[in-house]
Amino acid sequence: MITTRLTEGTDVLGAWSDTATQAQRNEVYEVLFALLDGTAPRRCHLTSDGQWFRATVTAEIALDGRWVDEGFEVHFIGRPSARNLDHSDRAG
Repeated sequence: MITTRLTEGTDVLGAWSDTATQAQRNEVYEVLFALLDGTAPRRCHLTSDGQWFRATVTAEIALDGRWVDEGFEVHFIGRPSARNLDHSDRAG
């Protein structure tokens, strides 16, 4: 089993969770735990270019992040259509 950690993005998670329902938060937390223990490909649709990734949590929720040496960062949580996966608006 692969184990990693969330290195950045708790602020993104907090801001998103303020407007999310409990059911939506539960779905995102399940995917976050799956990212942490390496089982995300079995839990959600996960696309990655080796640096950036998108986890499709539900039809209405996507989680975008970046893989880093220490684990991963969360950069966006929200509607998949609200953000392109071309990385043009991201640092790094």
